[in-house]
Amino acid sequence: MSDLTDYEVLINKIPGIISSRFVTNSDNEIIELHVLANIYRSPKQLVRDIQSALLTTYNIKIDHKIISVAQIDDGVLGPREQRFNLHFVKVLSEGPKSQVEVILLRDDESFLGVAQGGNSLGSRMRLISKATLNAIENALGLEYVFILDDVTPVHVSGNKAFMVTVSHLFELGEELLCGCCIVTKDENEAVVKATLDAINRRVVRYFK
Repeated sequence: MSDLTDYEVLINKIPGIISSRFVTNSDNEIIELHVLANIYRSPKQLVRDIQSALLTTYNIKIDHKIISVAQIDDGVLGPREQRFNLHFVKVLSEGPKSQVEVILLRDDESFLGVAQGGNSLGSRMRLISKATLNAIENALGLEYVFILDDVTPVHVSGNKAFMVTVSHLFELGEELLCGCCIVTKDENEAVVKATLDAINRRVVRYFK
């Protein structure tokens, strides 16, 4: 039987994992596996990779129930994580109604998000952010993961900017994300980019 250190070295080579530690009982049986990982892959993906690596390399079967995964933002993007980028935003207003269309790009794919609502300035800014989040949902095939909280115009060093806050609902609970973008050319684009700034570092964990 290989040393536990060999198992940990193997696990630590899995993309996204920072460190790992096994816990055994008095009979030297593995009863717990604690893993520290970054945020760019889901815990389920990490657990599956751990199980596959141990089975194929050492012929050891590990129950997923004994694997505990803690995740931190280490500021490092994995090689496969390509963020979403703005391609197109269009606001159509007719009387009291507005419709916003946002197209996002990731790799060579495009994703459309649409939102409709009132035609006030504040409402339009929120619709732009909602359409952006809808495009993200369409790309991920998921719903109710990123929920718009607020869109707020602010001033930074004499420049107008938009701050967007988004609630991220995930398996461990809820967190509030915040993004900001200074207006350089177009306010509508700034709102989209502020929304992406809020969620881009979290959304990569849902990529397959």
